[in-house]
Amino acid sequence: MFENNLRSLLDVLALGDDAERIDLDFQSVRYYVPGGIVAVVAKIKRWQRSGKEWQFTNYEENENFGYFQRMDVCNILGLDLPENFSRHSGSEDFVPVVRVPRSDQDVGPIASKLSACVDPNRGETFRLLQFVTSEAMPNARQHSGGEGFVSAQYAKSKETARIGVADCGIGILESFRSNASPFYKQGMTEEQALLLALKPEVSSTMHLKTAYGHSPNRGVGLSMMRELMALSLGAMTLVSGNSWWFQYGQRAPMFGTFKHGRRFDGTVLAAAFLRSQIDDYFEMLKRARMKLGLQPPDDVGKIFL
Repeated sequence: MFENNLRSLLDVLALGDDAERIDLDFQSVRYYVPGGIVAVVAKIKRWQRSGKEWQFTNYEENENFGYFQRMDVCNILGLDLPENFSRHSGSEDFVPVVRVPRSDQDVGPIASKLSACVDPNRGETFRLLQFVTSEAMPNARQHSGGEGFVSAQYAKSKETARIGVADCGIGILESFRSNASPFYKQGMTEEQALLLALKPEVSSTMHLKTAYGHSPNRGVGLSMMRELMALSLGAMTLVSGNSWWFQYGQRAPMFGTFKHGRRFDGTVLAAAFLRSQIDDYFEMLKRARMKLGLQPPDDVGKIFL
């Protein structure tokens, strides 16, 4: 699973944080996945904000660079590079990189496109993933205090659908602290904050109220994403600050910190789902709720509302 290699990519990208000039060499790149793509975009956006010089190199020799361009990376980054391919619209097999909307009201259409990559038939699993991604995107905005990016992809040969979400902001720990979350404890590490964020009904903004009297985040997006991934025998990586977490299917997760003081200033979520393993929505939802210890609502169709 490519999700397991994401932290290696971020470890290499972190070398650019202390460099005066960064060359991103595409000569040996063979495959592009949403988690890696949005992570690169978020990292470059941070470099741009700090005034660093950077450039893409050897992309002319990379036979798959056209796909990278088709994901609208160059447009997002303000690069004007020639395109040696024809663009076609209408495919649900991928969602080009888009910015996370600043308004929760604008999240729905993007969540639907991301979810269609996993369940193109727009069945019950599609509805579940709509809810999960609708929470994951505001998470990115809350953790960053600024820009976030999302993308999705379906690889037919592997029957694998992937979703990536990344931001270039303050990270999970600082989000808990700056929002004065009751979950925050003095001396909490970034690794502890990351593991805490994966628990059900935990969010850095759960204690905050909107004009409608409820929290803007129900704190189940990441935990439900994790359970949906596990039930479909996929993979998932979460990275924030100096810490990372990875789980493959229903195996025990792995987690740790980057070595040599390296880090990703922001948050990255990468998840993969096997379409062939996605079964009945209501059964998956029931099993996920039981695993997370969440009480079902009166109307199961309302998910967690």
